[in-house]
Amino acid sequence: MMQSVLSYLESISAILPLPLFVLIGSLAEEIIAPIPSPFVLTLAGSLAAAQNVNFISLIGLALIAALAKTAGSYLFYVVADKTEDILTGKFGRLIGFSHKSIESIGKKLEKSSRDEIAIFLLRATPLIPTAPVSVVAGLVKLEVKRYLIASFAGLWVRAIFFLYMGYTAQGTLSDLTNQLSGYETYGKIFLLLMGVVGVVYFYRKRKKIHS
Repeated sequence: MMQSVLSYLESISAILPLPLFVLIGSLAEEIIAPIPSPFVLTLAGSLAAAQNVNFISLIGLALIAALAKTAGSYLFYVVADKTEDILTGKFGRLIGFSHKSIESIGKKLEKSSRDEIAIFLLRATPLIPTAPVSVVAGLVKLEVKRYLIASFAGLWVRAIFFLYMGYTAQGTLSDLTNQLSGYETYGKIFLLLMGVVGVVYFYRKRKKIHS
């Protein structure tokens, strides 16, 4: 099924204007998480080179991609936020976290700019998958405006990187995408480890408070 989605995106890239393909493809890439992150924008970068689009125009395409991916990430943020409300409301006592304790984490993060810097860096780093970042931000209820601004800025930097890689690709586009997707696996492992550390940290902190 995923191969069919990738084939469809590749087919519409040949008939749509490049900015429109970047908009639709980036939004689909963000919402359909299994699509490899580099796929749409490295393809768009390759098409830009084939169409003799000047390098400066890649910045504009990156802005379109960042806008689409930010909109897609907001959907994950909202779903995670609503899911947290339901889970803590019904199973809070069982899992050891209340709605109030989750909200307190978000409020503490809002007191400094570190959360914005972290979101920016996680978004800008090509190896880090974007969907898990959106989910975590929604779960701890980061302030929406700051979350969206930091996400947009980081995704813009990320988009420029992938467009540039496609624009200047020396080998086949397929090889490049596979190579970048392979590197992204390390990013998933990193996020998983960070998630485990975070759960242990908050569990111990909660246990200490109750003691």
